[in-house]
Amino acid sequence: MKHIKKTMIKLIGQEQKKKRKMKITRKRTFVKALVYRLWIFTCTFIMLLLTGQEFKDAIWTTIGFNFVLTFTYYSYDRLWQHIKWGIEK
Repeated sequence: MKHIKKTMIKLIGQEQKKKRKMKITRKRTFVKALVYRLWIFTCTFIMLLLTGQEFKDAIWTTIGFNFVLTFTYYSYDRLWQHIKWGIEK
C-alpha cells in the first residue's frame, strides 16, 4: 500500500511540474480575444438593429466600436499574464 501511495505522490508531482512549465502564447491570447470580439460584434449589431438603427449605420458603428475594443482587450489580457496575484503554486 505504501508503494502505491508513493507512486501516486510522484505522479501528482510530475503533473504539477508540467503545469508550471506551461506558457500562454500570444497566439492563444489573440484567438481568445478574436472569438470574444466576434461574439460581442454580433450582440452589438443585433442590439443596434433592435433599437432602430439603419443597417448601414449599425454595421459601421459596430465595426468601429469593435476595432478599438479588440485592441484594448488584447492588451488588457496580455497585461494580466504578468500579474502573479491569484495564481497558486
